[in-house]
Amino acid sequence: MKGNFRLCRTRRIVQAWFCLALIFLQGCRGERQAAARLSLPPTPVPSPTPTTSPTPVPPADLPMVAPPPLTDFSLPVGPAFELPEAILFTASPGAAQWMDLYVLSAAGGEAICLTCDLRLALEQNGWYNAPRFDSPAWAPDGGRFAFVFQSVQRNSILIADRQGALHELRASRDEWFADLAWSPTGDALAFSVGPLAGEDYGASRICMLRLETRRAGPLCVAPERANRFPAWSPEGERLLFSGGQGRYHPDGRPMDLFLWDLETRALTRLTETADRSEVAARWSPDGARLAYLVQARRGESRLWIAAAGSEAAPLPGAEDVLAFGWSPDGGRMVFTRRASPSTGDCLPRTEMLLFDWESGNIVPLTEASQWVGQPAWRP
Repeated sequence: MKGNFRLCRTRRIVQAWFCLALIFLQGCRGERQAAARLSLPPTPVPSPTPTTSPTPVPPADLPMVAPPPLTDFSLPVGPAFELPEAILFTASPGAAQWMDLYVLSAAGGEAICLTCDLRLALEQNGWYNAPRFDSPAWAPDGGRFAFVFQSVQRNSILIADRQGALHELRASRDEWFADLAWSPTGDALAFSVGPLAGEDYGASRICMLRLETRRAGPLCVAPERANRFPAWSPEGERLLFSGGQGRYHPDGRPMDLFLWDLETRALTRLTETADRSEVAARWSPDGARLAYLVQARRGESRLWIAAAGSEAAPLPGAEDVLAFGWSPDGGRMVFTRRASPSTGDCLPRTEMLLFDWESGNIVPLTEASQWVGQPAWRP
């Protein structure tokens, strides 16, 4: 009897855990299904291809197929150059492994996916695993834009021209790239880079790549272990960035703002706070204002504005901001705001809004149905 009772109790425990796991999976799936019902067009998900059980092949006889370079493909970039006040941004239906590049007019309308077809082709043909498109950045003349491609096999910095042709500037399998920033003259890109594994995992540095030579090197040696978010001054003589001792994370060690003079090579610390991070700073096009994110250890993130002759202060109505961008004339800002917390491997739902400096009005551009990332306004 005792043996039967223990067996029954064990079965009940297993059944209970199975039900809890099923509920969790259904909840996460429900988050993703709800995220697909947005104002943005749904992100295509590759459908499984039926396969038969293959005959085992010795590892030495397996073919090694090199994935085609991204320069063999193109993007339908027409809307990015034709829409009035086009804003590039990244979006995902909620799953962190899928991220596409979209374009939307600041005047309103439907968002258009530029990379959905390319991502599906890369996945379905088995060329690249978990392809993601991130960090869009417009060239100062508005005639091309750069972005980051990430996958298991390859990470690249790419430029798309008006014809949709892709030009690869840098590629690696062992390092990640992020935070692309064009110089005001359009002849260089600053970006963040760091190792994906190893003893230096968590460290990051800022590099500058000259487009004429396509050579990249460390821009400066900061006294911090992690350096992120480079931003050029409007005249192109200084570079602003965030530095800290640990890997960037809103709940991690704080990061401060630094200013690097490209001519004198002088490094100046602008902030020094122990309970919060100052990150992703950007000057307004006329250089009159400086905007940046203040992130507290509790997960709070607000958009702050600093102007000459006044103290920095948070922008009203800009709470839970994750990313932002200036309009070409500096009279407006676009930012993404968190609308729900993240759950497991599901990204939080966010919304993109437009702020007008003259009227103080904040107008939503997207509904809080997907995860929306970094926006970039065409010059």
